[in-house]
Amino acid sequence: MDENWIPIIMFLSIFGSIAAWLFFRARVRYAEQATLQRAIDQGQQLTEDMVRALTNYRPAPFRDLRRGLLLFAIAIALVGFGWLIPDGDEAAQVFTAIALFPALLGAAYLTMHKLGLSQGH
Repeated sequence: MDENWIPIIMFLSIFGSIAAWLFFRARVRYAEQATLQRAIDQGQQLTEDMVRALTNYRPAPFRDLRRGLLLFAIAIALVGFGWLIPDGDEAAQVFTAIALFPALLGAAYLTMHKLGLSQGH
């Protein structure tokens, strides 16, 4: 296999994962709207609270904590992968630099989690 296909496949797989996530999220939203439409068509009385409950997305209480920890784990894995490459001092530096991005995102999520808890959420 030609070496040029490796980055192409990598970026296509990232794009495909994001596209699949967006597609299935949109499908759930469409199903919610279809449920509301059926209820309206059947003449059911819809209160404001019922509509809000059916359409509002409420994130899990510890979503920021989980995302922050996951991103830190990815950062640690990238640094470890760079260290495991034999004779790869330059690779270790590159992977450490790449790991900085998920580490900083993880720190931001953990900070948001901490601020959310301190406000009584």
